[in-house]
Amino acid sequence: MTIKRILYTGTSTPELEEALRTMGKELRLQKATEVTPEDMEWADTYVGSRFPEKAGFGNVRWVHTLSAGVDFFVKDREWPEDILLTRTICSFGRMISEYCLGHLLRHYQRHATFHELQQKARWGGREELPETIRGKRVVVFGTGVIGTEVAQMLSDLGMHVDGVSRSGEAKAPFVTVTKTDACKQVLKRADWVISTLPLTDETERFFNREIFASLDQAGFINVGRGKTVVETDLLDALDRKQLHTAVLDVTVTEPLPQESPLWTHPGVMITPHISAVTPPGEGAECFLSTLKLREEGKLLPNIVDLSRGY
Repeated sequence: MTIKRILYTGTSTPELEEALRTMGKELRLQKATEVTPEDMEWADTYVGSRFPEKAGFGNVRWVHTLSAGVDFFVKDREWPEDILLTRTICSFGRMISEYCLGHLLRHYQRHATFHELQQKARWGGREELPETIRGKRVVVFGTGVIGTEVAQMLSDLGMHVDGVSRSGEAKAPFVTVTKTDACKQVLKRADWVISTLPLTDETERFFNREIFASLDQAGFINVGRGKTVVETDLLDALDRKQLHTAVLDVTVTEPLPQESPLWTHPGVMITPHISAVTPPGEGAECFLSTLKLREEGKLLPNIVDLSRGY
């Protein structure tokens, strides 16, 4: 397919605009909230982080999302089979890995404890000594690009990392990979659980009372999607000591409502969906790379499998 007209609703860069001019493409910059049916009729390609809800598909035959997740595009929407969907692959894995590592170190290096002691002008004692992360057991849900990079970083630092995936197919650097429907056994030995899961029909509300019951004083980090977690069950798991900590970069409703009990629970840390944000330059670069591969008829590494939803 020859691409001619591109409707771009992300943050543009001079490099993107110059590259598209050189390639002879027409570019229309627009806010996603202001896209009209006429815009979609004009374009053959749509690029953005959100799909324009009321504009329809028009003449668009290729949609490229500027995020790694695609649930904002395909969830609860009939996706035409003849419209290609691709996603952005950039430094998400590295950023999310560092985010997770930061919170693990914060826990084991007792940052909160020492900050509290400082506020009291108290030197503290040997009972507050830090622990090493070496040898601690982590279970990562999702063994795709992001989950694998998280596992690699933690493994390099001496942590024991098991994976959980839909297929259960063995994959380095995971010590083991378990099928999703058989994960409870590996959860019993977990010190931490990290979710990188996308939102699909199978993963929605996956982390519920039954899953949390398999844990014993574990930590939980969610850098996947908020709707994979039943938040009332998570709070109950904290109160039951099945979890000691929940680090949530994503929540069911975003922004998190002020009245949510997640804000005030002592075991919960909230961050505003910032573990991996697409830098404008990287987003544009990934789109240009995908565009060139597509026009050359080459294999696209970032094509979305609509049957799986990711």
